[in-house]
Amino acid sequence: MRMEPTFGLMKSARLPQETQKASVAGNSLVPLREPGRDLVSTEPPRRDMPAVEPATDVRSRGGFVNVRKMSPRQMADLAIKLHGQGVLSYEEYSMLAYQPEMDPRYDDTIGALTGEEADPDRPRDFLKDWEDRLTFERRYGAGNSGEVRRTEKVLAVLHRFDRPLFLTT
Repeated sequence: MRMEPTFGLMKSARLPQETQKASVAGNSLVPLREPGRDLVSTEPPRRDMPAVEPATDVRSRGGFVNVRKMSPRQMADLAIKLHGQGVLSYEEYSMLAYQPEMDPRYDDTIGALTGEEADPDRPRDFLKDWEDRLTFERRYGAGNSGEVRRTEKVLAVLHRFDRPLFLTT
């Protein structure tokens, strides 16, 4: 057995073979592990993960996103992707990503006032919603020009998704 100093204290360091001999199954507080073997799972991978919805999996459709038929969940996912790529600032991202229907208390608050239940998976026309929001901001929020500019930027980004893509060869 060799002795090694550790932080001013003497500590005995055993070789791996000595450690395995000293700890018998049932006596050890720490289960024995083989280096590298504990990282490899012997169980088959789990297949019960939910499948990605076709509308949210952008790669399967060649990058096409339809903002006129998108659910609030999908819009929140799109907003985080746009913010992560630097297309939207944090303020613009937070405006686009906040979807009231995804709040668990929606039915008790906004839903109680409007008479509608939350349905965050129902597709909506977000382009029309943001155009209406911009009209409202311009009419009643003239004192808050920063909010109007952020709404215009979000709407401009959404308009880019609404344009048809023509490829020429």
